[in-house]
Amino acid sequence: MKTRPPELPWDPARSKRDAILLSAYNTFADFGYANTKIETIAERAGVGKGTVYLYFKNKGDLFRRMIQELIEWHLTLLREQMAGPRSALERLRALFQVHLELIAGRKYPLNPHGREIGHVDEELRAWLRDETQRFLADLRRLIEEGIAEGVFRAVTPALAALWLFATLGVTFSLEEPLSARQVEELVDLVERGLRAR
Repeated sequence: MKTRPPELPWDPARSKRDAILLSAYNTFADFGYANTKIETIAERAGVGKGTVYLYFKNKGDLFRRMIQELIEWHLTLLREQMAGPRSALERLRALFQVHLELIAGRKYPLNPHGREIGHVDEELRAWLRDETQRFLADLRRLIEEGIAEGVFRAVTPALAALWLFATLGVTFSLEEPLSARQVEELVDLVERGLRAR
């Protein structure tokens, strides 16, 4: 049975700003950055072009805010899986399952782990680098906890965190969402790589 990905962080019924951001997400995903026009975003959001400029300075500003809010939402949901009283192995499994649910059947306007961000300004690049470092630190702590619990083998936590991050990132590039069986297989591969013998 195919699961429906969780709703995106913007609710058009809540505000015009959310309507614009959701429209921007879909429009950038459909046409790419270079081929997206503010007029198209406004039309799809059901607002006038001038309304977009009440909230965002220009297309670059809108893109930056949309990407930041999207990634913050995604990482918040992943961090929720890394917290709590479950074992580190259970939290790792939940982290991967939620990540894969979030991207299932959804076209992202930017692969946050990819290199195709040439059109993105330096402010967003710097923010992405900072967020990457924070998330790697979170993954490293999860691995350290698993080692301390005895459920993960003794590995270099920083290297294992990079490996997990890369595995999460490559899933953004998949043409088709993974089946439930494939999700289980991927999570099993990750677990076997870390599990204490």
